[in-house]
Amino acid sequence: MEERQDPILFLVKNQIRISKAIRQAGDKGIPGAWESMKDTLPELAGVMTINTFRNYSKVVLRVLEILGIEQDLKQDPRLIPKRLDGWGVQFKGGYYRLNKRINGKLKWLHLGRTWDVKTARSKIEAFELD
Repeated sequence: MEERQDPILFLVKNQIRISKAIRQAGDKGIPGAWESMKDTLPELAGVMTINTFRNYSKVVLRVLEILGIEQDLKQDPRLIPKRLDGWGVQFKGGYYRLNKRINGKLKWLHLGRTWDVKTARSKIEAFELD
């Protein structure tokens, strides 16, 4: 009997192809990426089911983005967290910003047009030092 490959290891090895497929799927999301990858990456169906792919791909791609391995993932809205270090993340009017209620008042940190975890954390750290 053939041993199945570890799904997480498979996702890490093929992360560039998978992240491109997710972005190209657009509104179809991860199920659309799964369908398109059946042809381009046929061993995918042998390694995992669509439910495993749906759950693990979000986690693996998010971890790789945090580590800075795949820079193109920064702008994928499905991978941008809703919260970061106790701050809420908001994208409105073409700009990213962080918000947090401190002593009954809502505080905002503006990040700009692109999402970057390192920038967000440095702005949080600078705010907390003041």
